Amino acid sequence: MASYPLELLSLAAGVFLEKAYPNGFTCIPEWKRERFGRLLSGHSLNDLLPPSAMSHGFCEWLASEGIAFRLGCDHFPHLKLRLTNLGCDDQPLWVFIVDTHDRMLRLCSETLLQDADAWAVLQSENRRLKEEIEHAWESLGVPTQLSILRRQLESMSASI
Repeated sequence: MASYPLELLSLAAGVFLEKAYPNGFTCIPEWKRERFGRLLSGHSLNDLLPPSAMSHGFCEWLASEGIAFRLGCDHFPHLKLRLTNLGCDDQPLWVFIVDTHDRMLRLCSETLLQDADAWAVLQSENRRLKEEIEHAWESLGVPTQLSILRRQLESMSASI
């Protein structure tokens, strides 16, 4: 099993939950509070990872090396905190991503047409929240795709 950056994960999860549930932690579904409470209080991450019973509906392995936690938000239960290893040469490079999980297509085109405006509003709000969370992560030194890209561009421009 990979060695996950637990301190950064705890920090990132705390920021995520604070931004996703602006009316307070009591608005977070109890079963999700319980699971992340275990992580934040120093319990083993193994308790939350598949195939443990606590992972159901909360944590899943990603096709790439990483994990996703379904933390949701006050308006959409499917928002995820993804942790992906983009490292190479046996050097881990963990990246934190907010996955809005709102790009799936509806099977019924009639429903899609009826809900198109509401769906667009939901996607817009999810995008805004994603940007807010990831900006807060960057300000705390939590690596995001954008912060890594910035560093690479700065490194490239410095060598020119």
